[in-house]
Amino acid sequence: MTIASQVLMVRPYRALPNAASSQTNFFQSSDNSISEKELNNLIFREFDQMVNRLLKFDVDVVVKEEPDLTSGLDAIFPNNWISFLPDATTITYPMLVEHRRLERREEWIAEFSMGRRHIDLSYLESEELFLEGTGSLVIDHSSKRGFANRSPRTSEKAVRIFEEKTGYTVLVFDAVDEKGRPIYHTNVVMALVNDHAIWCTEAVGLEDDRRKLRNQFELMGLSPIEIDYNLMRKFAANILQVESTKGVPLIIMSYESLANLPGTIRRQLENASDILDVHIPTVERYGGGSARCMLAEVF
Repeated sequence: MTIASQVLMVRPYRALPNAASSQTNFFQSSDNSISEKELNNLIFREFDQMVNRLLKFDVDVVVKEEPDLTSGLDAIFPNNWISFLPDATTITYPMLVEHRRLERREEWIAEFSMGRRHIDLSYLESEELFLEGTGSLVIDHSSKRGFANRSPRTSEKAVRIFEEKTGYTVLVFDAVDEKGRPIYHTNVVMALVNDHAIWCTEAVGLEDDRRKLRNQFELMGLSPIEIDYNLMRKFAANILQVESTKGVPLIIMSYESLANLPGTIRRQLENASDILDVHIPTVERYGGGSARCMLAEVF
């Protein structure tokens, strides 16, 4: 697989959870027993510790500081509004939650797009079509194939426009939680790591979708690793493989995700790549996302 050797991370201005995001992100806690000051301190500490840990293991990290006091905790997930392709393409995306659209900073986009082709899909917001970057899309750049589950944040029509603009082929399917609600992002349902596809089979309720996914995995030469709802809730699929500056492949995942993996699955991942775990329990609880969500690969 083609994996990135650089990642973008954004340090939010403040760590106030976005109530509008929680309407579609059921992984996000609505607990308000913690003060904003305490929450800010925990989030910033986890963010800085994660950056330092990545740097310690020779991951090339670009850190941007969110300057806008109107931004909230969601700004810590830049992969929802920007992504990069190995062919020197930058893509910016249409986002469901209106407040989050402020995260698309024009000066950053101009900086990242310099000398690159820029595909701007944000205009689709006016048509109420949404596609939230590599939250909505799980992609294998080597085969130019990907996956997306329908949700309020992932419109199939927007996926088809992405295909037209990039030449990628995306399999669209349905994934729901235990209550039958669409899962907000594909990257909490599944991940692609080396020659493996980690996916929550329980979330894919339609047998036809399961068959299509298995066929696609086989076509792409991917060995499936199946997880259940419990592991999905622990963000076991919200992981990302990157390459260090020394050429070492690393799977980045949260400490809790790794700690909850059964031994068989952990061994499969360890056989595929070294694992680098990061401690981000507050981000996971109040942001409703994990390690993969915090990283935008830069090619």
